[in-house]
Amino acid sequence: MKATSIFPFGVDPKASRHTEDRIRSLFRFNDVRIMQLLELVQYGFLYFVLGFIFGSSLEMLFPTFEEEKPVQQVAVEVLGQSLIFVILVFYIRKIAKLVPFLFVLKWDLDGNGRIPTYRPYETSEYAGEITIALVLIASQVNLLKKIDLLSRSVYKFFMGGEKHNGLAM
Repeated sequence: MKATSIFPFGVDPKASRHTEDRIRSLFRFNDVRIMQLLELVQYGFLYFVLGFIFGSSLEMLFPTFEEEKPVQQVAVEVLGQSLIFVILVFYIRKIAKLVPFLFVLKWDLDGNGRIPTYRPYETSEYAGEITIALVLIASQVNLLKKIDLLSRSVYKFFMGGEKHNGLAM
């Protein structure tokens, strides 16, 4: 193989074609893209509602935050809550998937003369876990306070002083 450069690597000769195809795909707005977005919105809504319900329920199951509690006890509570949290993420996704896709469109939206042949349940929900986690965490104020206490304790142990930017809750 004849080398044309001193470097053993280079840009793929088909890179510009690939980039053009990806840009066209990025800005494509047809019947299928509309239904993909609607499917994402449906799952996002379900993840939010389920995450809030389960997160609030989990918050009520665990003891409230007490600054005076031993750090080891707080660590056990945070670990327990976190493990249940992981299981909840798994089941929230499964529960949301029980709801059928509600927005299958039966008319030609983009004017190409064809009714779309969209296959629901195949859209990858890019941020599903992020939405679930965000809502689950935000609905558990005591968990956040406990994690802050643990963080300050670790900081104090290693740095020998107080951490001054903790949560003011």
